[in-house]
This record gives sequence, C-alpha cells and structure tokens, in this order.
Amino acid sequence: MYDFDAANEDEMTVRKDEKIFIEAKPDYDGWLIAKGRERSGLVPEAYVRIIAAPEPSILFFYYL
Repeated sequence: MYDFDAANEDEMTVRKDEKIFIEAKPDYDGWLIAKGRERSGLVPEAYVRIIAAPEPSILFFYYL
C-alpha cells in the first residue's frame, strides 16, 4: 500500500513489497518491532500482512 519513512530513531524505513521479519509486538498498539536487511526498528502494524508463519512464535510479514 505505502512506503514508510522513519520519523524517529527507533523506527525503521520500509518500502512497499519489502519482506521483513517481525521480532516482537510491543505493549503499545499500532506498532511492531521488525528486522530488515539493514536494521531493526518499529514499523506500523497496519502496513504489514503475514506471508508465512514457520513456527507459532516466529512470524514473517510482508510490508504492503
């Protein structure tokens, strides 16, 4: 759907169609902690969808 440009140091810039690994869901709503090729950081939860879940505790998301 959209690219996301990090606005803060703890956020991660992600581009449409980029595959990311979700490391955790923080206690606050609307964000996920993700790992990309270059770094880790927060991404908006509304911008991702699951494409594979190899184990119950590990989820892979596809950035829309």
